[in-house]
Amino acid sequence: ITGDLASSMEQLDHVLRDIRKIKCDHVCFVPGNHERYASDENEYEAMLRSISESNITVLTNLGVSVHVGDKKWLVYGFDNSIKGKQRLTLYPDELHNYDKVIVLAHSPSIIQSELLHRLPYDLLLVGHTHGGQIRLFGRTIGAFKDYHIGLKRIDKRKHFYIHRGLGTSRIPIRVACTPEIAVFKISVG
Repeated sequence: ITGDLASSMEQLDHVLRDIRKIKCDHVCFVPGNHERYASDENEYEAMLRSISESNITVLTNLGVSVHVGDKKWLVYGFDNSIKGKQRLTLYPDELHNYDKVIVLAHSPSIIQSELLHRLPYDLLLVGHTHGGQIRLFGRTIGAFKDYHIGLKRIDKRKHFYIHRGLGTSRIPIRVACTPEIAVFKISVG
């Protein structure tokens, strides 16, 4: 989950009821700017605790190792909902110990980070843009017009997915930009 679940504890409680229905051994979360809109730092921390208590791994510049069959994967979450907060807390050489590396971040601006260019990863998942919410003639209108939506191949190994999400921001409408829940089937070979 790449953030923007809720802006307050009241909203979060409603969202978590639905998320708890997901049957998955490993659900990971990175905070977005909407969680940071909480009334104060105490509410923000309470939101992260509530998410964690819902059996969701909160990743803020942290990684979690996941075993898939006989393969070892890393899911690493960058805290980049506020510019400059992203940090790698592993040595870059450690990343080569994993068969697959999946990176979560909130904002697609992470792709411009020099830090990310040096990392070996297979899939980068981000949100934040809501797909632009309004698309005309197959193009995003507004603030996120320079970002793609969906999957983009960066090189032979790296893939970058910008998720449209389920909600809206500021203007509560979507035009030619349907909400989505993305499901990926990743080869373990």
